[in-house]
Amino acid sequence: MCAQIQIRKVLSNTQLLNKYLEERIRTLVREIIETMLEVEISEVLNRRKYERLKEGQSGRGYRNGYRNRYLLTIYCTMLQIKIPRCRGLSYRPLLFRKKGILEPALEEMLLLLWSDGDSYRDIHNFVRKIYGTEISLGFLSRMVQKIDEKVRQFHNREIEYHYDCIYIDGLEICIKEYPSRLRNNYCNTNKIGKNSVVLVALGQRKEKEKIIREIIDYHIVDTENEKTYTEFFRSLKARGLTSDKIGIMVSDGLDGISLGIKNIYGKNNIPQQNCMFHKLVNITKTVQDKNNERELRKDIWSVYSSKTKKEYCTKKTKIIDKWVDREPIAIKMFCISDDRLKTKYDFRVEMHKSIQTNNPIERYFKELRRRIKAMGIFETKLSADLTLS
Repeated sequence: MCAQIQIRKVLSNTQLLNKYLEERIRTLVREIIETMLEVEISEVLNRRKYERLKEGQSGRGYRNGYRNRYLLTIYCTMLQIKIPRCRGLSYRPLLFRKKGILEPALEEMLLLLWSDGDSYRDIHNFVRKIYGTEISLGFLSRMVQKIDEKVRQFHNREIEYHYDCIYIDGLEICIKEYPSRLRNNYCNTNKIGKNSVVLVALGQRKEKEKIIREIIDYHIVDTENEKTYTEFFRSLKARGLTSDKIGIMVSDGLDGISLGIKNIYGKNNIPQQNCMFHKLVNITKTVQDKNNERELRKDIWSVYSSKTKKEYCTKKTKIIDKWVDREPIAIKMFCISDDRLKTKYDFRVEMHKSIQTNNPIERYFKELRRRIKAMGIFETKLSADLTLS
């Protein structure tokens, strides 16, 4: 019993100590900020508090009491700051010129939480639990709008790097302001399907021994076809992504992508590689006996993993002979000629693993889907643009 009583006393004292430290920190931070504001207003008016201008001393405006302003810092709860006011002079403290009630470090942290997929409500609850302060959803929305200028700069910046490989693909999303599409045209349902696409260009380049992958740009469009990809590539080229800065382009084999590249860069100026994994998936979908699926996938991938074009052709012939009678439909699709599956053999063997599939951009899409899932449907194209940035 004595031990339990002692533990309760320690816990009680600890709570009191925490409250005392919190209050002292709040008082210290508030006093420091208010002292800074007093020094600033004295410099602006060219005299200290209660001091009059001396003869021959220049100055304009005079003090007019104080107004309260709130500031939420990363160190403590919301602070009420006394800000000096002036008459005869337009005065705004430097501390509050480029921000609202949030300290920059805290605002950056909240924006990171938002970009990682947390909803407005999650962030609102986080601030309330940690700092004991209510922040409206409208305020958080206005805070996110500050990213808008950075997004515009991103879409308009000059592209100056040379990329060894560029991965091209589209990610379907749903935006309310776009015309809705039903998920299944053959059933009566009111559920809205994906009605827009994010066209993405992911670049891979090398700096010394380090491989860097970065989003070059993305466009939000209503559908994925030759026209939208042509506009996408035209924008990239106008900003500096010329054919001499592109080593090879990798895609899932969509005709709209190859036609868009041809329209902007010419027919044979850009080497193109179709994703071998996408081709493999399409082939295995036609397997008639599911017991053969695993073995057939392994055999076909052994062909696609060949290090030379000669090895590719030799293995392909053997696989056809082995499976033509057992899985004729799958083998018929496997035999369809596609020169873009073999473009990788024009490059060094060390690059084959990087350019034979578009897995790098698929991994990026996986992260985007995780963020989008938390938000559900985007209200507007602008909200989708801010989120994807």
